[in-house]
Amino acid sequence: MLRLDKDTLTSTSNLLDEVHDRYFEFDDIVFDTESGELKLYLGEKRKRFFGRVIVSKVLKIRGVTDCTSADTARISQNSINNIKIDIDRGIIDIECNAPAEFRLHMKPDFEILLESSEK
Repeated sequence: MLRLDKDTLTSTSNLLDEVHDRYFEFDDIVFDTESGELKLYLGEKRKRFFGRVIVSKVLKIRGVTDCTSADTARISQNSINNIKIDIDRGIIDIECNAPAEFRLHMKPDFEILLESSEK
């Protein structure tokens, strides 16, 4: 498991190494407004089952106050190209390979976890 918070952001490159070019389904994004946790189920495109990504990892972001995600390319499936964390503004931007909008607003005590999954 990989864990990041505001004090360990120097490890962001390790996170990006693990999630870069991993695919997710927009319909499978889970944002629990009550707990402030976002879950993004990630897999490899070449490992698909009936057109769906086979999930191998879960990216969890805790301390999220708002989530905006839009599949502007209208392809339902996308991959992560970059993750930009702006502590001063309290924003995480997830840049995708195909056109999309994916922005999180977070609390100062946010936490990012990357875990193996068996979804």
